[in-house]
Amino acid sequence: MVEKIVAETLSEKVYQNIKAQITSNKLLPGQQLIIDQLAEQFGISPTPVREALANLSAEGLVERFANKTPRVAPISEKAVQRSYELRLLLEPYLVGVAIENLPHRPNLVDQLISVRKKALQIQAKATALKDLTPDEYEKHQSVGLVLQDVLLAALDDDFLSRLCSSLADYSVRIRLFAEASDKRHAIEMVHTINDEHLVILDALLAGDKNRAQRATKEHLSNAAERTLQATKGKGETAL
Repeated sequence: MVEKIVAETLSEKVYQNIKAQITSNKLLPGQQLIIDQLAEQFGISPTPVREALANLSAEGLVERFANKTPRVAPISEKAVQRSYELRLLLEPYLVGVAIENLPHRPNLVDQLISVRKKALQIQAKATALKDLTPDEYEKHQSVGLVLQDVLLAALDDDFLSRLCSSLADYSVRIRLFAEASDKRHAIEMVHTINDEHLVILDALLAGDKNRAQRATKEHLSNAAERTLQATKGKGETAL
């Protein structure tokens, strides 16, 4: 499951590895994180693992209790609601800042053009297919993740960048878990989300701040409703 790590800053590398597994839901909400087992899998001592879990706990991705095994933080209905409430406050502003800065960042504009092409390809396939292959689904996920990365890269404020990046890390596993949870309507959900991403991408590339902010708010409101609906009745640990 985990590649052996032999490098300098072990704690940071373990932190990044476990964080990636949590946000991608390879490590599921509520799953125990046994330090000795992780240390053995990584091929290192337990100390860097403890340090990594402490950092992940500070970010809300891991829960630690006295005399108990750490576990991946559950995703509660309250966490879903709070995540989207914060995103609705921050991301429209983030989009506005990005539009102001994109004319001076041609490399980011190129990334938006590239990810828009991918979204159009997904749109065509999602319309024609009854289901997506794992590879196509991964491409769909990458559209939202790349769009998020471009918006963060367009910020010219380190504090705001750190704040938005932390929120993005916290919320991405909620979104991806919700998508994976609702197998019944997976293709419809992918199609809808992709269409919403295209509206945002078109507005960003057109430099239309008002339209981009409206599209972002609409996408987040819809996403909050989809997420709560997809995970309803699954309980805190499964949510």
